[in-house]
Amino acid sequence: MRSVVLNLNGNVGKSTACNEVVYPRLPKGTEVIYVESDNSIPGKIAGSKEIEATSEEWAWLIEYLATNIVDHDIIVDIGSTDSKKIKALFTEFHGSVDEFDLFIVPHSPDGKSEDTALTIDFLQNMGVPAEKIKMIFNMVPVGAKLEKIFADLFAYHEEHKNFVINTSAVIYKTGLFERIKNTDNTVESINLDKTNWTQQIIDAHPKKDDPKVKEAIAYYSWMKTNKMMATSLVADFDRAFKAVMGKPLQAEATKKVSSHA
Repeated sequence: MRSVVLNLNGNVGKSTACNEVVYPRLPKGTEVIYVESDNSIPGKIAGSKEIEATSEEWAWLIEYLATNIVDHDIIVDIGSTDSKKIKALFTEFHGSVDEFDLFIVPHSPDGKSEDTALTIDFLQNMGVPAEKIKMIFNMVPVGAKLEKIFADLFAYHEEHKNFVINTSAVIYKTGLFERIKNTDNTVESINLDKTNWTQQIIDAHPKKDDPKVKEAIAYYSWMKTNKMMATSLVADFDRAFKAVMGKPLQAEATKKVSSHA
């Protein structure tokens, strides 16, 4: 599977879609290649590759995809600073859209619907079939009706039918990313952490007047809150992955295979 995450919009959650939703749920060995010029890639995957949107480096990418056609999954994350240049590169390298199996187009309430529609129009004009263009709705307020806050895109979809809308492909707004910014914590690491933070608080309580213990209790409480938020967010990620990728989580797939061994 070779996937592209792109949108001519900025602030639509491309990094979240790539780094948090898709990458962690694909098989071990999946590789991420960022197409970015300003080196500002939030949550960049360790060991990933970075290229710029130039003819020379795009040629390298196409050759790399061909060389590794059956080796492992690859995600290409195209930054908003380069998305417009990508139109020229896809045009210059005729048929290069055919090197990809899936185009993921994130969109958020802060994004411009017309730019997202232009992204989809461009892909369609390049020959990408509707079933290979799938949307993720990102940063959606809890309880909001997608058809209302994204009315323009739903109307565009109803008229053109040139991409896939699945209302399960939604990530709800959360303050967790802001809380863990500039720390070593990630959504995945917090969700996988098995520490009983409530017990940590209880155990420390008898010495709560000690300044160091008081500071530790504050940290335990902070992590307990983060865990709650991460658990909810990971459920969103799981649901969005299934909706967009059209296949079960890697862990579920492995379990099914094992059950028939």
